[in-house]
Amino acid sequence: MTSLLVGALFFFAYLINGDFSPGNDSKPATFLPVVVLEEGALSFSPEQQPFMFEWTMVVDGKVKNVKVPTMEGKMPNGEKALSEYKNGNLKLVKEKYFVEPSIIPNRYVSIFGLGSGLAALPVFAIAKIFNGTLATNHALLWTAGKVAASLYVAGSAVLLFLIAARFLSTRRALLVAVAYGLGTCVWSISSQALWQHGSNEFFLMLSAFFLLRAQTTPRDLFFCGLSLAAAVACRPTSAVVALAVTVFVVIRDPKNSWRVIVGALPVVLGLMAFNQHYYGTLLHLGQAVRGNELALMRTGTADMWQTPLWLGAAGLLFSPSRGLLIFSPVIVFALWGVVDIWRTKNWLWLRPYTLAVPLLWGIAFKWFDWWGGWTFGYRPIVDTMPLLALFFIPVMERIVTHTWRLRVFSAALAWSIAVQCLGAFAYDLMEWHYFEKKDIDQAENRHRLWSISDSQLLFIATHFSDGRKIRHQHAEMWRQDPNM
Repeated sequence: MTSLLVGALFFFAYLINGDFSPGNDSKPATFLPVVVLEEGALSFSPEQQPFMFEWTMVVDGKVKNVKVPTMEGKMPNGEKALSEYKNGNLKLVKEKYFVEPSIIPNRYVSIFGLGSGLAALPVFAIAKIFNGTLATNHALLWTAGKVAASLYVAGSAVLLFLIAARFLSTRRALLVAVAYGLGTCVWSISSQALWQHGSNEFFLMLSAFFLLRAQTTPRDLFFCGLSLAAAVACRPTSAVVALAVTVFVVIRDPKNSWRVIVGALPVVLGLMAFNQHYYGTLLHLGQAVRGNELALMRTGTADMWQTPLWLGAAGLLFSPSRGLLIFSPVIVFALWGVVDIWRTKNWLWLRPYTLAVPLLWGIAFKWFDWWGGWTFGYRPIVDTMPLLALFFIPVMERIVTHTWRLRVFSAALAWSIAVQCLGAFAYDLMEWHYFEKKDIDQAENRHRLWSISDSQLLFIATHFSDGRKIRHQHAEMWRQDPNM
């Protein structure tokens, strides 16, 4: 019962702002359940999802780039658009960055994979039962996506609470869950739209839940492997965590290590079959394919791994507008927990996660846009928050029983929660990132990421009311028009 109340607390917190974070990165996962339920497909087409493509119209011999008007989410709307399309004057230019062509003619696939969209299927199926056709109701789609994301992030917080409760009192386990669920960007980012993050964070935490149980019940290694494979399906970089845990199990319990591999097989084979069907190869990473193109556009060079390690690390850990320790300083106490995990054998099962975190950070630090484009906070490393949250557990007892540690922890937690409130209620995609047309994706404006007086947090805090209003208006626009 307590765990259900904990889950309800976080779920309510994630939904209370009444809107979501619009963004193209979440569009494929949001519309994937629609094509699965209503078309029986795992891919998109220009005719059914025209807003995922760029179009041109030839009028009197002149080329004009256009947004394709749609009706009921499909091509096209209006007699004029229909006439132009049939006459060949309305032509496809190219797909948008978040989808890529498959080897099957006229079919396109999300570069972000299948995991998050398929994980959200139950929520969308319920929405369809009560509301009929999904493709015609874009307001419902974005709401369902937000609900699914919030459920998964809340679920990860519940799992963390259950893990912590094995070692701590209920109150202290709840404190660990609050530090994670409300004090990190899983609230302001992961729960606010159907990105890759929410479901990935849930499955990573689920893997830890089963790995802990496997210390006494080896058969749970099967479910640990299954959870890790599901995380990889949501976000391929989670393969780093899967590898670290698998190696740990092979070393610590070679007799039962086969269970992890067998547990992962169903998902792995499914992904391989999908890749073979749509790409003609067993291994395919859509984000890597698009990475060179986006790197060239944002930095002037196609090298995806061009960022100096020191720069990416400094930016994602300390910069005023992206730094983990600025947006969630409470995480410092989790880093302290890493020392305990390696000092005593009581926490052996957490060691593979401590190895995975710096490897995942290294990938984010080296990526061409370490700042993550237009986003709130440290989105490029937000998927490591479930792992870091586990590291609170070994030191939480010493935090709450020592006066000055508890005061520092409380202050850091209060700051962290306040920052996430800013992000959840008043962060809007367009405002700070394009303020006075100083786009931070442009090299000449990137110094803004290091400015204190022009920081993202200060801007949102001083423009909270306007930001709240614009965020809500922006969300409403997306609910009405899939071309946004």
